[in-house]
Amino acid sequence: MLPVNFLVHLSLLRKNYSLIHSAAVEFEGRRYIFPALGGIGKTILVAAIVFAGGKLYGDDLTIVNNSKVLGYPIDFSVYPYHMPLLKLNDHSMMRRFKITSMLNHITDFLERFNTRPVKFFSVALNALKVHCVNVPPRRIFGENYLAESGPVDAVYYLSRVVSENKDIKVDSIDPRALAAICANILLHEWHASVQYLQVYSALSTFSLESLYNDTRRIFEHLFLACPYHSIQISISLTAEQYQHRLLDILYNQKSKVVELRGA
Repeated sequence: MLPVNFLVHLSLLRKNYSLIHSAAVEFEGRRYIFPALGGIGKTILVAAIVFAGGKLYGDDLTIVNNSKVLGYPIDFSVYPYHMPLLKLNDHSMMRRFKITSMLNHITDFLERFNTRPVKFFSVALNALKVHCVNVPPRRIFGENYLAESGPVDAVYYLSRVVSENKDIKVDSIDPRALAAICANILLHEWHASVQYLQVYSALSTFSLESLYNDTRRIFEHLFLACPYHSIQISISLTAEQYQHRLLDILYNQKSKVVELRGA
C-alpha cells in the first residue's frame, strides 16, 4: 500500500511542519499534545477529554510546527477494549470481535499439533481474524468535535511503568531529549516504508539522517517554546482510573494558569 502518512510527512517538512506521533486536544481553552509510543493509551485519553467537552486535533498523528498544532483526524484504530470507552454500540463490530475471539481459541488449540495440514488450516483461520476496526472520529464524537489549529500550551510525554501504586507521576523531562525520542518514534512508524525511502533517496538529496534531523529540529523548537512534562502511568491503573487521573491533572493545570493570571 502507498505510505500516505509518510508522504504527507515529507511534504510537511518542506514547509517547516511535521507529523508527530501523538494525541492532541483542546480542553478548557488550552491546547495539549501527548506524544507516546503505540499502545500507551492515547485513544483512551482522547475519549475522556472529548466526551468531557474537549475537541480533537488527532488521536494518533497530528501536525505541528515550531509553536502550534493543526488537526489531522485520521480514523481511530478501535480494538475490543476501546468500544465501551468510545461509547460504541455497534453490533456488527462486536460480532466480528467475538468471532475473532473464538478463532483465537481454535488456533491456540491447533498449536499443539505440528503437522502441515493443521498449519495451513491455522493460517486460513488467522486470515479471518479482525483485531481492530478503523472508525472515523465523526462517527464516535458526532459533529463539531474537531479543533483546527492553535498555539500549543503544554506537552505531556506519556509512558507506562511497572508499579503496584495505582497512580500517575508527573515529572520533568529534557526538551531536547524528548525531541529525539519523538523523532525516533515517528521514524519507527515509517519502518514499513523503507523500500520507498530507498527509492526516494536514490532519486533526490533526501536521506534518513536528514529526515531525522529535520523532524527532531521542529520538535525541539516546539518543546522549548512551551511547558513540557513526562507522565508515567502505572500499568496497575484501569482505563477508567487512567482517564480520571489525567483529567484531574488537566483541570489542575487550568486552575494554576488562572491563579497566575489573577496574580
